[in-house]
Amino acid sequence: MMSTMAGVTLCECFARDGLQHEPAFVATAAKRALIERFAALGFRRIEATSYSNPKIVPQFADASELLKDLPRREGVFYKATCANPRAVERALADLDAGFGVNEISLLVSATEAHTQKNLNRTRAEQWANVEEMVKLADGHFRMVGTVSVAFGCPFEGKVDPGVVAEDVAKFVSLGVKHVALGDTTGLATPKSVREMVARMPDGALPIAHFHDTRGTALLHQIGEGYGPWAGEVTHRTNGVLVADRSGTSNAYALFNLQERSELLIGAGVDVYEGMVVGENSRSGDMDVNPTKEKKLTNIRTHAHDEALRLTPPRPLTLESAIEFIAVDELVEVTPSSIRLRKRLLSQHDRRRERGREEDLRR
Repeated sequence: MMSTMAGVTLCECFARDGLQHEPAFVATAAKRALIERFAALGFRRIEATSYSNPKIVPQFADASELLKDLPRREGVFYKATCANPRAVERALADLDAGFGVNEISLLVSATEAHTQKNLNRTRAEQWANVEEMVKLADGHFRMVGTVSVAFGCPFEGKVDPGVVAEDVAKFVSLGVKHVALGDTTGLATPKSVREMVARMPDGALPIAHFHDTRGTALLHQIGEGYGPWAGEVTHRTNGVLVADRSGTSNAYALFNLQERSELLIGAGVDVYEGMVVGENSRSGDMDVNPTKEKKLTNIRTHAHDEALRLTPPRPLTLESAIEFIAVDELVEVTPSSIRLRKRLLSQHDRRRERGREEDLRR
């Protein structure tokens, strides 16, 4: 089956949805660096923070501080979650101060029980809140309505899809055309998603917010069409060069390694044991020392004096890194880089694991 991403916009939710339940406060600078990295990776929508009550969700007590010094990229929507009118007032105050978000989300739940647990009010009361929030926003933000537990409630179980469709229609009637269907507990199935999307009223622009709690999130897609069988998906056949120690890579070591590989790092990079630093020209992995330094000598030759020429390392995007790794490797994404590593960092642990696999095959 073939599909296209041309008409799909991905929203990166980690800085808000991923951090909200972290028990330890994440430093504002770390959050800001994550959001900047997400924008640099190409995400056009980013959940930056939430204007939650700091006493209830202390993780976002720094919402305004975070936004104040957050650089903005043209064409990117930075979103803040708003659960009540007070949250919208805070969003407007930050906007007036010159550093507000350009998108806010307005929350409702599809069941009474979840509304009480999550928002501490009835559904009718929350819808009254939403109407007031829309009036307060007064067109200053792009608004996204969110219907939580749209596919199943942890307290009430099955959710009537007709109720969800009515909630979406209410958002549209208030001028909120972008509406997210929240699979809050990962209960959606491909069948229920298709049926729910078919119920969407005219004028609604549905957004899918899926959780992978049960490993089904990636199944919720709409295929564009079919094509001839193209054969098995190709995988990498070459091994990799794996750093055997920690340190800083240098030109001398990499110059000697590049003859047998395509490098994934340049000189001056901090490496650690188990980090993948290149693709081997042959099958099988090779443990190498990318930090090896040239031994000093009193003998000078023309060859020694020549500057070492390094081939530029292969650039890695998140997509190419995921395509590249083998089953025993991982992709590390940090605010400043994308790195590859072995699942087992220690050479000893990897050798022992290979021994176990060979014993099983005998």
